[in-house]
Amino acid sequence: APLAAPPPSPSDWMRRRFLLGMVSVALLTASLVLRKLSRRFSTGVLSLPQGSKEGSLRHLHDPLFQFGVIADVQYADIADATGFNGTELRSYRGALQGLREAVGFWNAAESPLSFIAQLGDLIDGQNAGKYGEGLKFKDEPQSDSAIQRVLGELSKCTCSEVVHLIGNHELYNFNRKQLDDYLRTTREGKEYYSFQPHPQWRVVVLDSYDVAIIGRPEGSPEYSEALAVLRQNNPNDFLAQGTVDWSVGLEGLGCRFVPYNGGLGEAQLRWLQAELGLAAR
Repeated sequence: APLAAPPPSPSDWMRRRFLLGMVSVALLTASLVLRKLSRRFSTGVLSLPQGSKEGSLRHLHDPLFQFGVIADVQYADIADATGFNGTELRSYRGALQGLREAVGFWNAAESPLSFIAQLGDLIDGQNAGKYGEGLKFKDEPQSDSAIQRVLGELSKCTCSEVVHLIGNHELYNFNRKQLDDYLRTTREGKEYYSFQPHPQWRVVVLDSYDVAIIGRPEGSPEYSEALAVLRQNNPNDFLAQGTVDWSVGLEGLGCRFVPYNGGLGEAQLRWLQAELGLAAR
């Protein structure tokens, strides 16, 4: 039993933290019923049904509540291009049309949605004018105009409650104060929190870039801890931009130790443990 196991060493905690940072959104996404609209991102509606003695999902016609979900819109006013691995065509301008279709899908739901879960990377990092096609924005970054366009489309949704998770592309474009101003990423002074859309359900929102070298000031405790974890597990010059393959020599779970990932800090882990304890009762 996990509770009977010896306490993890500090290095174990750091590895688990970075693993949690990568999979927290993935676990949420994997639990959802998704409707694929395009190769750029996924969207859907999840209905959480009334319970039955058999624990089946046969009462989907009478849900406790419903919510929408979307991830990786990554809008930018740049031409279509392949991703870093060269195998996937990305339609940066077309992302707005995909988002419009998602909003239309949510608005057509038979019952009102309780909230929309936006799982991160709402606009692309190239809007900041620091790499790729976005270098043409070097003197006039497009971060603000891009997110305003995307939020304009989201505002057409009849469900006004949107829960925004922080992705790496958000942090390429904005600092955390700016993100909070645009996306309300902070609740009661924290970027991790929970809420109850129904008395029987609690939604936990995690900050998977709590400990990271992006989005944190150089020299801050969160930055320094992330830097130590990366240096311990990645032999490459991961601070170099655009000239080094950060993944050389990394295999399996070790591939998560790259600079665009992050993890959960000690305070957030303690908070999450307490939230899970409440659920157990």
